[in-house]
Amino acid sequence: MNRWFNRFATKVSEVTGHSYAFSMAVFVIVVWIVTGPIMRFSDTWQLLINTLTTLITFLMVFVIQNGQNRSDYSSQIKLDLILQMLGVNDEDVRRLEELDDKQLEKILEAVREGKTASAGTKLIERKVRRKTKS
Repeated sequence: MNRWFNRFATKVSEVTGHSYAFSMAVFVIVVWIVTGPIMRFSDTWQLLINTLTTLITFLMVFVIQNGQNRSDYSSQIKLDLILQMLGVNDEDVRRLEELDDKQLEKILEAVREGKTASAGTKLIERKVRRKTKS
């Protein structure tokens, strides 16, 4: 079931992320608006678009979240592999996603100031390598 849903969610994301899907959504809205006077802007006419958009939004939340989770997992794996290749064995750097927002903001500000994050919230100066002219 999980593999099927992953394939399904990937395909739905590809299709709905395309400009044709957006054009189709605009077309549906235009048709709905045009049919308003024909249906005398009735409650049924309004209920149709409200129900349709609610159902689509509800289902798309799960599809989008699935894609986001898989993207996050693959990015995390890639970053972990890069850290391994660089010889970085600092588990605190690998677990940054476990920190709360305030800790992450503090580390981000320090990184912008030219420092690197280590041991969660402890910061060490970044060593800058400069090429020397010989």
